Amino acid sequence: PLIAIAGDCAESAYILRPLNDNNGDDPSTNYAMMCEIECGATVGSIGIGYEDFCFTPQQNGYAKIYVPCYEKDKVLVFALGNGEDDDSNDGW
Repeated sequence: PLIAIAGDCAESAYILRPLNDNNGDDPSTNYAMMCEIECGATVGSIGIGYEDFCFTPQQNGYAKIYVPCYEKDKVLVFALGNGEDDDSNDGW
């Protein structure tokens, strides 16, 4: 599973993804940063939902990540998907 972390005073949120290496370590402890979401404001608790967000085109059934940015009075929303529209081929 992916892990979302609110960086609060770092003014960023972080998404971690599991590593697929077989170096003998417990696989549940091998994660790498998938992305950093720079908010430029205090980050509140991250929310995750599976409902479609407004009327924006998106793939159904995938998680939406909600990142509140307090001083900017905004909530950033990121929709995950299967990556078919992405040219990268790293499995994420």
